[in-house]
Amino acid sequence: MTSATKKQLLEEILDNTAEKVGDITPYALKLFYTRCPEAKQKFASLGYGNAKNLELSMVDAALYCLMAWLYEPNIVRSKLENAVPLHDYWEVSLLHIIELQRAVFHVVGSAIDDKDTQKKELLSEIETSVLSAIEDISQAETP
Repeated sequence: MTSATKKQLLEEILDNTAEKVGDITPYALKLFYTRCPEAKQKFASLGYGNAKNLELSMVDAALYCLMAWLYEPNIVRSKLENAVPLHDYWEVSLLHIIELQRAVFHVVGSAIDDKDTQKKELLSEIETSVLSAIEDISQAETP
């Protein structure tokens, strides 16, 4: 599959998600907190009284990684290289970073028709790449 074809499919995936789901934030957060209930208290304490803004920015950042990976993987990687160590500083576990990213991919993927294997495979490919980048960066940061 060519790069142009992948980008076109990604645009279709995102358009379809917008039509079928709308704002993915509440769905991604619900899934994330179901998988990682202990994270709710952690993020509430990091939100300095405005956990909702922190949650919105977390989902936005995860969605950005999904949306931009095919276009600018080096920029996404650069953003992750800045973000992952900060999360370590804030004592946010790698599991939480990964599970939030997975939750965003899951919600976007839920809008794809089960029979549309090309789109499912592309989303899985992007997810694998983004999660691998997060894990690689995390390992590079570990002394």
